[in-house]
Amino acid sequence: MPFFVLAIAVQVALVIHVIKTGRDRLWIWVLLMAPLIGGLAYLLLELMPEWRRSAQAQTLRKKMVDITDPHRNLKQAQGQLRRNETTKNLITMAEECMNKGLFEEAIGFYTRALKGQYASDPLLLEGLARAQFGGQDYPACRQTLEDLIAANPDYQSKIGHVLYARSLFELGEREAALKEFTALSDYHATALVKYHLGELLSQSNRPTDALNQWRSVLEQENAWDPTGDSDQPWLDKAAARIKACQTH
Repeated sequence: MPFFVLAIAVQVALVIHVIKTGRDRLWIWVLLMAPLIGGLAYLLLELMPEWRRSAQAQTLRKKMVDITDPHRNLKQAQGQLRRNETTKNLITMAEECMNKGLFEEAIGFYTRALKGQYASDPLLLEGLARAQFGGQDYPACRQTLEDLIAANPDYQSKIGHVLYARSLFELGEREAALKEFTALSDYHATALVKYHLGELLSQSNRPTDALNQWRSVLEQENAWDPTGDSDQPWLDKAAARIKACQTH
C-alpha cells in the first residue's frame, strides 16, 4: 500500500509539472496510461536534459573539470591567444593567470592589452591594478589607479576604490588610507572594508571606534563584495581582534 500511494503521488506530481511548465499535454496521457514507463520516459526525455543545463549542474561540471584538468581553461586561453592576439584574448589570458596566482604573467598580458585605443581603458587599467595588488606591488597598483582616474575622471568602481584604499594601507599611509576606508564605509561597507577601518582607527588611538567596527563585521549585515571573495577571513580576523581587546 505505501508503494502504491507513493507511485500515485509521483504520478500526480509529474502531471502537475507538465501543466505548470507548459509542456506538451500528450505527456499527461502517457503518465496516466503508463505510470511507471511514462514517468521514466518523462524523467529521461524532459527533466534530465533540463537538469544538465541548470546552473547548479554547470557549476558541478566545472568543479569536476577543475579537479580532473586544473589547467584546462589556462591551456584553452593560451591556444586562443596563439591563434589570434586580440584584446579580448589577452584579457582572458590575464584573468586565467590571476586565477592560478600567476600575477607577474597577468601583469604582462594586461600591459600588452593597454595599447592604441585601449591605452587608457578603465577596465583594463583596473585589471592591471588587480594583478599588481595580487603580486604585492602596491606602489605600482596605486599609480595605475591614479592614472586610471586621471584619464577617466568620471569612472566609478567599488573594486577599484577598495584596491586603492588597500594599497595605501599596505604602503603604511595611514591618514590617506583612513580617509578612503571611511568614504568606502558610507556606501560599500563590506566585511573587508569594516575590518580595515577598524585597524586604522586602532592605529589612530581610537580603540572604542575600532572595536565597534570589528563588532559590526560580526553583528551587522555586510555589503556584498563584487569580487566574490569570501567574507570568512575578515570575520575570523575581526573575532580575533575583539578577543584580544577583551583580554586586556
